[in-house]
Amino acid sequence: MCVLIYRCKISQLNMCLDIELNLRLLIIDVHQIRGDKCWRDLTCMNYHYETQPVPNPISWFMHHAPQEWHMFETMSNHVVELVMPWLLLLPWRSAVAMGGVVQILFQTVIIVSGNFSFLNWLTMLPAIFCFDDEHLSPLFSLKTLKCVPVAEKLADRNHHRPVRYQRAVLNCMIGMFLAFLSIPVVQNLLSPNQQMNTSFESFRLVNTYGAFGSITKDRTEVILEGTTDEQFTANTRWKEFEFKCKPGRVTRTPCLISPYHYRLDWLMWFAAFQHYQQNPWFINLVAKLLEGDEDVRNLIAHDPFQNSSTLPKYIRAQHYGYQYTVPGSEGSGAVWTRKYLKPYMPPVSLTQLKEATGLSRCRDDGITVPPSPDPREDMRHVSLLVSVWWCHVRDTLSRISEWVGGLELSDVRDFISRQPIVVCIRSLGEVVLYIVYLWLEKVL
Repeated sequence: MCVLIYRCKISQLNMCLDIELNLRLLIIDVHQIRGDKCWRDLTCMNYHYETQPVPNPISWFMHHAPQEWHMFETMSNHVVELVMPWLLLLPWRSAVAMGGVVQILFQTVIIVSGNFSFLNWLTMLPAIFCFDDEHLSPLFSLKTLKCVPVAEKLADRNHHRPVRYQRAVLNCMIGMFLAFLSIPVVQNLLSPNQQMNTSFESFRLVNTYGAFGSITKDRTEVILEGTTDEQFTANTRWKEFEFKCKPGRVTRTPCLISPYHYRLDWLMWFAAFQHYQQNPWFINLVAKLLEGDEDVRNLIAHDPFQNSSTLPKYIRAQHYGYQYTVPGSEGSGAVWTRKYLKPYMPPVSLTQLKEATGLSRCRDDGITVPPSPDPREDMRHVSLLVSVWWCHVRDTLSRISEWVGGLELSDVRDFISRQPIVVCIRSLGEVVLYIVYLWLEKVL
């Protein structure tokens, strides 16, 4: 469960700050303790690095750490997520700063151990507000620090103005509103039939969130294969499609892409737990590959029929079990070992898909494809939406505050003047992360 804590402090006597500038993120993963048994017997980390959605090159080494180290990792996870966040609520600056350091280090370890896209990078940003200028000043040059007293003098002009009680009323109203909406969330948390990743009202302002409440013990992968044979037999040669990052060939080294995100590879990890009929996008993906769609080919690493004059006649999906190779087998060049489990989807052709799903549109050569959403809709980068969302939040809060007369622009300027380094680092972090994301998009 994620609890958003608003720490308000305009002065030593007045606990009131702008909501957007004082967002505190407190993660309390109670669902882990109540979920998978491995969180209680401290064995979850024995499986996590091997079965996570998209492993990176470091995951292999972390998986083969001693059993005692994995138990220490699991216990540390409980301490960081269940105990340390309460430091953010204490009135002492040193305790809040310690809580911020722990959260940043925790997210850094997760980034190093796997490809979890931009999620952990964004989680770091609210932790910057755990520090003030005194904590962050050693990171800057003397020339930059000399500019701080000038900004402080500008802020002192309006430092002794009367307290704006309208702001306090607005903050209390918002707090009571969120507390009222959180009642079903707390009831769900205490219920024996707790539900994760669920919203309880139409605007989704509050919800339950739970990642890795249950740890997958075995890794399975869906492997797509195609053939140009008109009729497939036991001797048919099937060629394998290779995705950009998810495990496929056992000799390929895991990729390192964070904070970039390959949405299709991520979805393929979830598809391995379900039947293909539960995922319409998977059927559409197969249809696009049968059609030779260039946009979809760009979403994968290798299409064995891309340079061929003949498109695949049939594509099938096989279910394999994957495990890391053991230390000492590096000479074979393999990172994974895999074992065939069962068919995932039987061989299908465009004609069969047409008959099963109906017609929607035709290609230039008259071959019809099944109606379904464009798979590129699933590949859109959430980082763009996050950036737009933040802009709307800032604009909305500014309009509401000005409407009730409880917040003036000078209040925000005063805060920025008193804590310029905090605000600059937070804004710079957002900009740098966005630029890196755009650069990786062009490179990869």
